[in-house]
Amino acid sequence: MVYKDKIIGTHSGIQWYTIGQRKGLGIPLGKPLYIIDLDFKENKIILGEEKDLFSKGLILEDFNFHLPLNLWINPSAQIRYKAPIAKVKDIIKNNNKEYRILFETPVKGVTPGQVCVFYENDFLLGGGVIKRAIK
Repeated sequence: MVYKDKIIGTHSGIQWYTIGQRKGLGIPLGKPLYIIDLDFKENKIILGEEKDLFSKGLILEDFNFHLPLNLWINPSAQIRYKAPIAKVKDIIKNNNKEYRILFETPVKGVTPGQVCVFYENDFLLGGGVIKRAIK
């Protein structure tokens, strides 16, 4: 486990952890630490403070839109089950495989692999898989 570019502990397998997790880390540093990123290539768990969990947006892939984007008026997004609904500021098509989603206010706990869904009031507009957070 890494905090401020320093190795401060080990873990029992990166697959057992998730972004936003605070409990079960076994790292007593005198203040609450959270998992803010998982680096699967380097097998590193990156820790930070609660403020580090917030992202201004995300990159979306594997999307499925039920209504074309040009018909969306005032979309909101939900980045995981039971997460608060967030107002969407902008949606930009990066290429044929990705969209850049920006929120009006930073959102806590954007997690790669989770599904992000879009709503217009109670109408489901579509969704996709979160590739990564935009800090």
